Amino acid sequence: MTTLNYQISNGGDDGVTYSSGYTNYWASHRVGKYYTYGYDLAVRFRAVTIPDGATITAAYLSFYYKGSYSGTPRPVTIYAELAANPSAPTSNSDYAAKSRTTAHISFTPTASGTWMNTGDMSELVTELMDNYSFASGSAMQFLLDKGALDGYVEIYSYEGDAAKAPKLTIEYTEAAAGGKVNLIGPGLIGQSPLINRSPLLSW
Repeated sequence: MTTLNYQISNGGDDGVTYSSGYTNYWASHRVGKYYTYGYDLAVRFRAVTIPDGATITAAYLSFYYKGSYSGTPRPVTIYAELAANPSAPTSNSDYAAKSRTTAHISFTPTASGTWMNTGDMSELVTELMDNYSFASGSAMQFLLDKGALDGYVEIYSYEGDAAKAPKLTIEYTEAAAGGKVNLIGPGLIGQSPLINRSPLLSW
């Protein structure tokens, strides 16, 4: 099994919608809804690299609680953007227009502690891999759509503290020799993730 660990490393790759538009420069992001308006969060991870034909066994996002919330934390719905090497949103309308995976999960953030993890998103990542190749590295973007009920939690953004910026973890097993391989065009080559291949290699 191989474990990939990514973290937001650019201020333009995590942003949030709000009543007046879309921003990616706040020191924290609100996840949820506030009165008549709310907050939709986008997190984009560059150069996610997974071999064609791999089986995704686990995937989840991690957020660092900033110590502030309003009301009762409410569930949001997480999708992956269904696109090859997606770009970060630039406006509310751009966020809303992005194509979403059929697969999705519900996530209720916690208003205490430090790091919090979403539930398993392996179906979201698998749907992306069924449509696109990540063998050469391509961006993955996840969209957290607010619900109908009031209540939000604040999490750290890259601008607030780079060490506490959102993270993505993916675990996969490679296809056996001679197994099925997705013949899909390569994505964008980019930065390399931290890779822990166990048990063959360790550091």
